[in-house]
Amino acid sequence: MRHRPDKPRAARRPYARPPSNGAAQGSCGDVEMRDPTSKRTLGHPLILVVDDDPVSLRTLLEALRQDYDITVATNAEDAWGVLNTQDIPDLILLDILMPGTDGFSFCEKIKRTERTQDIPVVFMTALTDEASEARGFSAGAVDYIHKPFKIPLVRARVRTHMTTRGLMDALLADNQILCEQIDDLEKISGPFSPEQGPSHAPHKHHTLIEELLDKTSEGVIVCDPSGRIVRINPAFTRISGYRMAEAVGRNVVDLKFTAGYAGSGADVWVRLTETGSWHGELRSRRKNGESYPEYLSATAIRNAAGITTHYVIMFEDASAALRTQEKIDKLTWYDALTGLPNRLLYFDRLELTLRYCQTAGYYSAVIALDVDAFRAINESQGLAVGDLVLKEIAKRVATELGDDGTVARLAGDEYAIVLTPTARSRPEAAEQALVMTERLQTALAVTFAVNAFNVSLSCSYGISIFPKNGRDAADTILQRAHTARHRATGHSGNSVVFFDESMGRQAQEKFALIHDMKGAMEAGQFALVLQTQVSQTDTIVGAEALLRWNHPKFGMVPPDTFVPIAEETGLIVNMDRWVLDQAIAIIRRAEAQNKRLRISVNISPFHFAVPSFVTHIRQAVAAAGIRPEHLVLEVTEGLILHDVHSVIETMRRLGDFGIRFSLDDFGSGYSSLSHLKRLPIHEVKIDKGLVLDAPRDENDARIIDVILGIGAILGIEVVAEGVETEEHVRLLRKHRNVILQGYHFGRPEPVEQWLEANLDRLQERPRSGGASSPCTASPPGLGRM
Repeated sequence: MRHRPDKPRAARRPYARPPSNGAAQGSCGDVEMRDPTSKRTLGHPLILVVDDDPVSLRTLLEALRQDYDITVATNAEDAWGVLNTQDIPDLILLDILMPGTDGFSFCEKIKRTERTQDIPVVFMTALTDEASEARGFSAGAVDYIHKPFKIPLVRARVRTHMTTRGLMDALLADNQILCEQIDDLEKISGPFSPEQGPSHAPHKHHTLIEELLDKTSEGVIVCDPSGRIVRINPAFTRISGYRMAEAVGRNVVDLKFTAGYAGSGADVWVRLTETGSWHGELRSRRKNGESYPEYLSATAIRNAAGITTHYVIMFEDASAALRTQEKIDKLTWYDALTGLPNRLLYFDRLELTLRYCQTAGYYSAVIALDVDAFRAINESQGLAVGDLVLKEIAKRVATELGDDGTVARLAGDEYAIVLTPTARSRPEAAEQALVMTERLQTALAVTFAVNAFNVSLSCSYGISIFPKNGRDAADTILQRAHTARHRATGHSGNSVVFFDESMGRQAQEKFALIHDMKGAMEAGQFALVLQTQVSQTDTIVGAEALLRWNHPKFGMVPPDTFVPIAEETGLIVNMDRWVLDQAIAIIRRAEAQNKRLRISVNISPFHFAVPSFVTHIRQAVAAAGIRPEHLVLEVTEGLILHDVHSVIETMRRLGDFGIRFSLDDFGSGYSSLSHLKRLPIHEVKIDKGLVLDAPRDENDARIIDVILGIGAILGIEVVAEGVETEEHVRLLRKHRNVILQGYHFGRPEPVEQWLEANLDRLQERPRSGGASSPCTASPPGLGRM
């Protein structure tokens, strides 16, 4: 009987020029690729990268080209051409989401083809759901690398699989040699029957076969076509813990393939029986229940007629190799004392972040910090205590930072952070960096004990915002942060300094405003002012309530400075509530004297997402006993960008109660007649810019005429804001029923001053009517300047 192993992996062919429509040539972004006509680098493994994203390709090329030869294809069709015309790669890095054939289908094609089926495939993807990963492993992938790439992780994964490939090639070669030796011995002694064992061997050469199996360092299983184990060797017992009597006669799927590469051991067995071979890495389980990684090669033994008579399975424990690789990676990339990334890994992360920012248009920050007076701790308490302090710092900084960036120990008591890029502008990145340093200051200030020595720490911080220009480099960015930190060290300690002082000043001023804004209301720093609104006959019909902030240090803070900050931080909720309460109180005072006064209040679109918004307004109005139509809520057309159906429903519910709505800044932004048609609006407010320019700009004047005409047709009131001169008044009074507001009729005045001057001039209100009955809930408020 003649034994024949499956054909081994295809031999390497000399490197050939890629086809013109195949692998990408020339360059990828600013990364130069190797000349396709050049020879392979001696001793360098070959990797095929298949991805249509230029950023991903550039990142991978920069990360891997020093240690590997790289061939690139941008789709499955081109990659297939590379695989069939060039050297067989040692590893394929394959994107899943590509034009044309996706990564899953292409991987299945690779594994169905004899020439390529043994090449390890690692998927690259942003997909993280379990179903996608399970599908990838089922297609034949050996691993996943998730996007966005972490360069050290990519390098470690590739290196691990290259190590695995080398061991697998050796194991495969051993498997082939074993089968050939069995074949040679059978030519001399006749067919080998593993069931007979050495005591029944009809020839001395069977004893040689047994010795061969016994002396092989890899575990060996021989099983029949049904999977029944008929022979094992001592190495199998040493690795798995199963003795001969416990293994022989059992099914190899039940005993061996318990947690396999392709989802289950049964899948491995199916692949083996269908193709005649299987080679790869999987997890197996020892007799004592311990799970361990192993490299396995399985080959069919066929007779002269091509019928499978047995399977030879060889494997070896990969635990030691993987532990060694993990140890090497840890020593290479991490600080031995703190476990944080070291300088090498930090620069990898910083370079990756810089490339991402330059490509995607984001900004980030590097924070360099060192411990104030750390030398005194070392000198007074000893180096051992100093090391414990450094470890505690690392722990606190890493905990506070979380997923917001990477912290590394660079040297001694020097640490550096690179923040995850989420800012769309340099000022925003500066604000984020300042917020992070405040959190670190708070975390490090908490006293802790080290060997009965109480430690309370402070650090000096230097911040560099990047990218500054297209020529930024990682070492330059870090050097800027070090320079800023050195300046901070010269201060009184626990200081923060920006490399760009103007950027730091802006961020610090904004940070101070946020901090002060939180207590401004309780401190009585906010005040309401009223600006008069008059009819065509100069009769006062109402006023707009505007919010002002009298800061104890900065004086009057402009509304366009603090209102966006309040919206950004969520403080607008309490501000709006306070403005609403004040406006309702003013209306109540006027109605108490039988005067009719309508007050307009700006409200943020944010409140339309609050379920209790309607209930709160109805309750507040009813509790004050005012007429609801005297409260006008001004909204902007940007409100349409939110859930329009929910917005309309909210406005209708308040409108049915009697609250009136005004569409502010009409004639600018998203102005549309469809908005007036869809929204339950009672008035429109002409954009101030149109009114100011109308006397000198005929187009603006015509637009105002159109808006006033639309108001008349739709039966809604029109308010003209920005009336500052007599010329404005003459232009607008050509139309009937327009309400005028602007400096011509008075600047905004404090509430008491306005009421004292204008309360007697208000019209008498009807004696009948009133508010609806109170409601029951109390949501966040509304209203801002």
